[in-house]
Amino acid sequence: FMKLQESILKLQREMKDLRYLDISLFCQLLSLHEAVQEYKTTIADRFSETGSEYSLGSASYMGSMSSLNDDSE
Repeated sequence: FMKLQESILKLQREMKDLRYLDISLFCQLLSLHEAVQEYKTTIADRFSETGSEYSLGSASYMGSMSSLNDDSE
């Protein structure tokens, strides 16, 4: 019976540690997400002020993709 009790206590500690790690990782992920969103807003604002386009057009994108395929041969 003592072995079972010790195993349960160990499992509870491990679960507590995992919950702490989970919360810590979630906070880091949330912080990273917020930083990426701020960066996107900054870049979008910067390009809208200069009139430049932020993303490639579909023709440029497809051209880039086909050049990747050409290199693999």
